[in-house]
Amino acid sequence: MEASQSITARIIPKKWKSERLDISFLAVAGLPDETVQEKINFEIDRALKLFLFEQNYYTDPLVSVTGDYRITLNEKNILSIYFQHTAYAKYAAYPLNRAIALVFDLAGGERWYFGDLFKQGSNYIAKTSDIVLKQSMDNGYNLYDFKHVDYDQQYYLTEKDLVIFYSEQRYTAHALGIIEFPIQYDTISEYINPHGPIAVLL
Repeated sequence: MEASQSITARIIPKKWKSERLDISFLAVAGLPDETVQEKINFEIDRALKLFLFEQNYYTDPLVSVTGDYRITLNEKNILSIYFQHTAYAKYAAYPLNRAIALVFDLAGGERWYFGDLFKQGSNYIAKTSDIVLKQSMDNGYNLYDFKHVDYDQQYYLTEKDLVIFYSEQRYTAHALGIIEFPIQYDTISEYINPHGPIAVLL
């Protein structure tokens, strides 16, 4: 990724709405390469349909889902999108809030997964896990059964932070909701992939 490039995406708001579904999402436009643009839009659609499947929307007619998104970064060839959905199951005690995020290279269309952010062979799992555990203790709650961050960890990027997050009831009680752990880039700079997205944000 060339630091001198500065591609940003034009955001086109979209919506899926039916009797049991009301979610906002987006398509990208205005990219210099139309093939890259189509690739990113296809992946957004694919990831959201998979997310709905994981919420039992397609398999349980008693489940309805609402949701929205926010752009957490759209600069320097990077697009980071956070999606939050609420699934309502009839007769359930309460709705369940879940989230996913997608981070794209606007120049090539690739999706940046968690492991892509770091140098190969670096001990980034241990480092980020230690930060998550310390923040949870500082905030006064336990992460039950937490051993380390996932190799396919959900995250999003901002101008200054890598934000790791977990949906409701993954490691904490429902009442805490979705929990987030912002990690400043300079605290993990030695682990960062020099060809990954965080490198151009340092």
